[in-house]
Formats: sequence, structure tokens, C-alpha cells
Amino acid sequence: MIGPKYTSDPEADIYAGCLSEGVKFLYCPMCKELRVKPWYAIRNRCQRCFGEATVIPIPNNWMSYATYALYVVVPLLIALYLYLKDRSYLYLAIGGLVIMMVITFINLGRAEAYARTRIKTTVARRKDQQPSDE
Repeated sequence: MIGPKYTSDPEADIYAGCLSEGVKFLYCPMCKELRVKPWYAIRNRCQRCFGEATVIPIPNNWMSYATYALYVVVPLLIALYLYLKDRSYLYLAIGGLVIMMVITFINLGRAEAYARTRIKTTVARRKDQQPSDE
């Protein structure tokens, strides 16, 4: 795991460390596929062939943090709408939700492009680590 460990239990780190690490991609050298690693997956296995896959962590940027902030702001706006019965809070919440979806879509595209540039590096590093047959 890259970044700080929050607990000694790796299964609990799935929930505790999700904001610090960002998105991860898995690259399978046998399938030649790049996929987003599910947040609940513990093992680094390809979902298609169940072979070993290389993890490519994606660093957070301002879009990631904007999405995290909107995860908090949108429910607060909905709570204000329910409490004050003012529709402007509802319209702001809907606008924030749309903005959050657009930012997330753009951020995933950026993350995939970053992961594709890292594939050559991780595959070369993996070949260097394997013992030669000679």
C-alpha cells in the first residue's frame, strides 16, 4: 500500500485509506487491459483472467479534492432545503451534483491517460525484477 497505514488490518485499510490514495488502475500484461481497481478489491488480480496485475496508483489533484468537497456540500444543501423549505438550496444541490459528475468524468479520463503513460514504466520494471532463465 502506498501512503500511510491507518490500521494493522489490511481489510480495514480499504475503508480508512480511500481518500489518501486516490484511484488505482490495474494493468494485466497477459490481457493487455487497463482497468480501474475496485475500491473493495484486496488482491491485485485481473478481473478477466484472474492473473497477477500491476497496480498503477494515480495521485490526487484539485479535481479529486473538489469532488470530495462536493460529497459533503451537496447533502448539506439538501438538508438545508428540507429544514428551511427554500428551493434555492435544492437548485444549488442539483447544480453541485451535476458539477461533481462532470468533474469526476474528466478526472477519470485524466487518470486513465496518466495510467497509460505509466504502463511502459511498470512493465519494464516488472521485467527487471524477474530472474532470467540463463
